[in-house]
Amino acid sequence: MKSILLVITLCYAADAFGQAPSAVQNPSSKRVQAEVVFVFGEVRTPQAVPYTSTMTLSDAIGNTGGLTDTPWVYLFRDGAIILKTSMDRIDRKGPADNPLLKPMDIIHVGAISGLHFPPRQ
Repeated sequence: MKSILLVITLCYAADAFGQAPSAVQNPSSKRVQAEVVFVFGEVRTPQAVPYTSTMTLSDAIGNTGGLTDTPWVYLFRDGAIILKTSMDRIDRKGPADNPLLKPMDIIHVGAISGLHFPPRQ
């Protein structure tokens, strides 16, 4: 299930960046040159956002015009979901739920059907 989700996520990100999915799946591809963070899902303007070394999760979402309706935010890095959080947690909890991003991170805003996580303490 996770591999299917990753392929779908990469396809959305590739489409947002205007690249073929194979270029995103293979970061060493010469077609992927820019340092960007992909933000898609339930945001006002899904897009590839130019990466900066001080960019946080909330910064990237803010660069897309903000959320539409959903509170859920997923951060993908190196082919895995490394964070599932909500905008409320990002606003309240600080750095643990609003990490610094890295180039080629993928942010999906909105629920992802079929994914279940243990409750966070």
